[in-house]
Amino acid sequence: MHRQPDHLRANALVLVVISAVMQGIALLGLLPLADGSPGKFWFGNAEMLLIIALLLNGLLILRWVRQTGQTDFVQSIAWLSLLSLLLCVGGDFINRNYFAVYNAHGSSVRHSYLADSVWFFAPGYGLFLLATVKVALQSGKVGAGFIGLMAGIAATLGALSFVDLYQPQAGTYVSAMTGGYAMFISIVGVSSVWLVKALGWRVAYPVAIGAVMATVADALIGNFWIYREGYYPNISHVNWILYFASQALVQQLPLQLTLEKS
Repeated sequence: MHRQPDHLRANALVLVVISAVMQGIALLGLLPLADGSPGKFWFGNAEMLLIIALLLNGLLILRWVRQTGQTDFVQSIAWLSLLSLLLCVGGDFINRNYFAVYNAHGSSVRHSYLADSVWFFAPGYGLFLLATVKVALQSGKVGAGFIGLMAGIAATLGALSFVDLYQPQAGTYVSAMTGGYAMFISIVGVSSVWLVKALGWRVAYPVAIGAVMATVADALIGNFWIYREGYYPNISHVNWILYFASQALVQQLPLQLTLEKS
């Protein structure tokens, strides 16, 4: 009889708590995190260590799935989940802005370097979306037409939200990257709908909630950091709380699939 993966869920929970406490302390202003300060550098390092620890937990999830003889399908979902987070870690590294590169793409948007992270987050979340689509179609309860319809609605809403933020002076590159990503991350959020439809709420809820949280986290960055400055750095801490928790939750997808059989 194989050991249940409760320890893997506990690992993720512990990391989420540590992350939230750390960001909470920062929100209270108890840490010296001014731009260019040693405190900000080490705080960024701590964030990276946490996301790397979560990545290692994803590796343990993959190992557990393989060692317990789960189906090839579940193993493929575990691989997609792990690779998804691995790519997102690259985006996290860019967002730490270790080299203090502000106004990287023109003078109008101070945090325009964030647009570069889309090169990692988009394919990262793309792998997660692929995993959700595979799960939905494999269930036999969700059709490709339904997925396409929901994705189209979500992308349209994402585009409309970006229209409200759009600033011509931001430039073509920043506008294209952030606008396209606004549409894409909206689809990530709506993937929760087809996951719940495919697996039922009892099995899908951690991953579904995580997908929605990922969309909310990025919406906060777009609204209050990239285009509408004034809330930084506090909004970055709120974003990280939501983002990190969302990654910990969507990481559970292969484990939740093993519940479906029980």
